[in-house]
Order: sequence, then structure tokens, then C-alpha cells
Amino acid sequence: MVLRIDERDLKAKLNERKSFIGYGSKGDGIANIIAGLFYIPMACTFTELPTWVRYLFAVLGVVIILIMNMSL
Repeated sequence: MVLRIDERDLKAKLNERKSFIGYGSKGDGIANIIAGLFYIPMACTFTELPTWVRYLFAVLGVVIILIMNMSL
């Protein structure tokens, strides 16, 4: 069995789906960075959690921001 792929059809299909391939658009990355910036103070001020858990969530927010910065 041989799979035959037309290069023009493949390029057209990839062009249709380019927003779903890779890291996404810069707008999505910027929105994620802004969400991470709001996430850090929210994690630090949530008093029902133990202190170490709040710091863990704050660090997670920083990691999210760093990962999103690398993808832009």
C-alpha cells in the first residue's frame, strides 16, 4: 500500500491549520503572559492556602510567563 500526497494539497491544508501548529499566534502568547501576571498576585493573596502553596503557585505563574516569552 502506497500513500500518495499531492504537495499543493498538503501546503494548502497546512496553511489552513497554521494557527493550530506550533505555539499559536503572538496575540495568544501576550494574553497568556498577561494572565500569568495577574495570576501571581492572586496566588500570593489567597489566604486559605498555606504559605508554601501560595509561593508554589506564584513560581508557577513566573514559569508560565517565561515559557510564553520563549514562544514569542
